[in-house]
Amino acid sequence: MANRIEHGDMDITAPRKRLEMISLLDELSDKSKQDHLWLMHEDYPSSSGIDDVFHFFFDDTDLNKDVDSEIGRILKDQVEAVVISNVCNALDQLFQKLGDADSSVYMSDPAWLSLMHLAQAALIVLRDSE
Repeated sequence: MANRIEHGDMDITAPRKRLEMISLLDELSDKSKQDHLWLMHEDYPSSSGIDDVFHFFFDDTDLNKDVDSEIGRILKDQVEAVVISNVCNALDQLFQKLGDADSSVYMSDPAWLSLMHLAQAALIVLRDSE
């Protein structure tokens, strides 16, 4: 099928969504990218921010509600599901605390560094499986 990318024994049926997820994790794990893209909007109109992150993980996919349902669609296996679930849980905790706030508010919260580390760990797992 033209819209499938094979990864070992697992087909990913939504490769563009997977690439979007990897791109967002890359931003979440890199303070410099957050500063340039989220705060200074240097890539306007393609700039993203915390809103884009929440929309992707909470609205556009089932990663926050039922991460296992995304295995085979944008995730390869249970290992990827676990690291993405960790990121979603950290995002959810921050959202419960901060609500609908700007990227700068999220980035200045003490828990932000922990979220960045979780995103970095997830990114490593996802890139290692490519």
